Parts: sequence; C-alpha cells; structure tokens
Amino acid sequence: MRAKKLQIALFFMTFSFFSCHAQQENVHVYVKKLIAGKRHESQIIGIGLPGYQWPHYLKFKELATKKQLVRFCHHTNGVIRAYAFQALLEVDLEAAKKIFDEQKDLQMEVPIMRGCVTFSPSPLPEVYRGLVWSKFPWSIENIETDSTEKAHFTLYYEFTGKH
Repeated sequence: MRAKKLQIALFFMTFSFFSCHAQQENVHVYVKKLIAGKRHESQIIGIGLPGYQWPHYLKFKELATKKQLVRFCHHTNGVIRAYAFQALLEVDLEAAKKIFDEQKDLQMEVPIMRGCVTFSPSPLPEVYRGLVWSKFPWSIENIETDSTEKAHFTLYYEFTGKH
C-alpha cells in the first residue's frame, strides 16, 4: 500500500513539473515571436486593423507569471521590455511603478507603431510613459500648461503617487 501511495505521489510531482515546464516554454515561444516582430505596436494599426503583434502579446500576457514579467522588464530586447511593462501595468501596478522608476533614465530605444504611423525608435522611458498615459488617461485640463515637460512631470507624479 505504501509503495502505491509513493507511485501516485511521484506521478503527480512529475506531472506538475512537466506542466510548469511546458508553460514556461510557451511563454518563451511568444517572446521569440514578439522579438521577431521588431517593434512595439498598439492594439489597432492602420484603419482599424488589429496589430500584427497584438495576438502574440495577448498570449504572452496570459502565459507569463508576474515574476516572469518583472524579469522580462530587464530583458536585453527593448520590445520585450515594453510588452512586459504593458502587461505588468495590468497585473501588478506596484511592480510596474518600481520598473518605471528604475528605468526612467534608461538609454535604450524601441521601434514603435501607433495607429498607422511607424515612429523611428523611441527611448524606452518614453514608451513606458505612453503606456502609462494610455492606462491612466488623466484629463488634460488638469495640466496648467501645454508643455510636454509639464505633462510628463504630472504623469510621473500621478503614476508614482509622490507629491
């Protein structure tokens, strides 16, 4: 009887290990697909067309754990960093705030596409600000001037909660 319980326990441990390993492999498949796309895209591109990268991003977000997303925010590829940060905004706001603060002066550029416009590579901190801005679209009336600098200053303090 004891041998049978040991066999059952061993089976479940093996099954759990391989299930977890398969999930990690799937995340990395989507990481590779996002890297192959060579740019960070919005959900809609062109005239109402879904972004080419969007389905890959959704699977990446679904499969990645919070711990993996934080790790991917430190990836050598800026596109992966941007998608990981975007997903982290939805999963763990505090962790996203920490990444935002840590990388606010990072000198890394990311090709982006918004709507039907492809921009030349943008600094990663600017991409992060755009993602935060789209997640928390504060009213422009609350900004006293039209200056971009003032908008970014306000965005940073609204996001981090520091006053």
